[in-house]
Amino acid sequence: MTLEIFLVYQQASAAARRLLNNKKRLGWHKFCESMCPGTPSSVVWRQIRRFRCSLNSYDVPFNDPSSWITSFADKLAPPSVPFYDCLPYKYNSYIPSSNSLDCQFSLEELNKALNGLSDSSPGEDGIPYSFLINSSLGTKRYFLDLVNCFFDHGIIPESWNRQIVIPLLKPGKDPSDFSSYRPIALSSTLLKIMEHLIKIRLEWFCESNNIFAKSQFGFRKGLSTMDSLSIITTDIRIAFKKKQFLVGVFLDIASAYDHVLVPVLRQKMLQLSIPEKLIYLEGPQGSVLSPLLYNIYTYDLELVVNSFCQILQYADDVALYFSSNSIEEASSRLNSALDYLGDWLNDHGLSISVPKCSAVTFTTKYKVPRCNISYKGSLVSCCKQVKFLGLILDSKLNGVPHFNHVIKKSEKGVNVLRSLSGVRWGAHPYSQKLLYNAVVRSHFDYGTFLLDPGNKQALDKISKIQSKSLRIILGAMKSSPINALQIECVDPPVFT
Repeated sequence: MTLEIFLVYQQASAAARRLLNNKKRLGWHKFCESMCPGTPSSVVWRQIRRFRCSLNSYDVPFNDPSSWITSFADKLAPPSVPFYDCLPYKYNSYIPSSNSLDCQFSLEELNKALNGLSDSSPGEDGIPYSFLINSSLGTKRYFLDLVNCFFDHGIIPESWNRQIVIPLLKPGKDPSDFSSYRPIALSSTLLKIMEHLIKIRLEWFCESNNIFAKSQFGFRKGLSTMDSLSIITTDIRIAFKKKQFLVGVFLDIASAYDHVLVPVLRQKMLQLSIPEKLIYLEGPQGSVLSPLLYNIYTYDLELVVNSFCQILQYADDVALYFSSNSIEEASSRLNSALDYLGDWLNDHGLSISVPKCSAVTFTTKYKVPRCNISYKGSLVSCCKQVKFLGLILDSKLNGVPHFNHVIKKSEKGVNVLRSLSGVRWGAHPYSQKLLYNAVVRSHFDYGTFLLDPGNKQALDKISKIQSKSLRIILGAMKSSPINALQIECVDPPVFT
């Protein structure tokens, strides 16, 4: 495995060097010529990606991976972890079952799993999704027969269980430290399709039997980050109305998916009466089944702390909070919850990265009191704001930090629109509007309504960015009324 990772890293480094040396890959004039009115939006996006790559200057570190590749491989597969054959439960022969979820997969299920899949980087087999999607009916039936055979006997081909792991350096991290690299695992496409088939059944079973925790909003149909953010912002405003403090602790579980204890997960699935054939536990972080299996793994986490405080979960992002008239009572409640949570995490092979955790006291008082939150003797830093699920929550909940963050990100999108506009050349307004929705308006719409009413000056700045963008799209003058621009572009006001 170490040699394979090393070779992939060397190939990626060589590709990066070729990319940096080829300065004439894309010129500005060629880019502008392709942006003539009527250009399809797909071409516009492709040219923007190419143009961004040609302008960005990357400092690709050319270090010796032999100094960190062994530690990197040990992090992915610790030497202390037993082989899969050592697990206490494994079936490798045909098991008859009367459960309908243990029956063989149908062609309709396969077509449903393939529906909506788009090509991504394949694994060792080199087969893209489109190969099977566009295959004949006979080919699909042959593949389905293979999957059903593997599903019935619990046997997976060895080639399907191998992944290509690519280490990618995180921005601004030390290239000589193995923890600075993010592992990207490329699995077999055929295996991922089989995982999609299992995921559909397993997800239906868990949702139908209310197995998932009510506080878990991650990777579940019909639920999103907005549900979790809406709950916590509503509780904060209720505390403000009652003149109370609300103390929140926002936790970071370190490498949660990588440290799941497979025997414990398997035992939990058996206790939950999940059909035996659906207990399919192989696959690294990034696997199709990983988020679903993690939700099952943590289904009882909320039972440990809900008697002390409220809890919100989005996959491995956890928030604990409690409102009270006394800051001491709120801190005591949260410290008790963290003690019990720490015991649960130890039993499940998980841990909290205390330096990445933060505590915030939400209050309307002019002077924000400091809370005293600790985890296993280490103090959790008390901050005035925290970024939770992409939304910056400040202690006053006036939204100024988040609005400033949105303004900074939106300005980059406005520059993209400006660079594609011209008098005798440029992208069509229809393409410009699509770009605006993707790189500007999307920042406005994500969570900002939860902070309304907020700081009026910050809201006015966002409205000005909207009017600036619409003028660029339509080629209108600065004196054009904003209401007319919104009607012409069918773009509603950001705030009412």
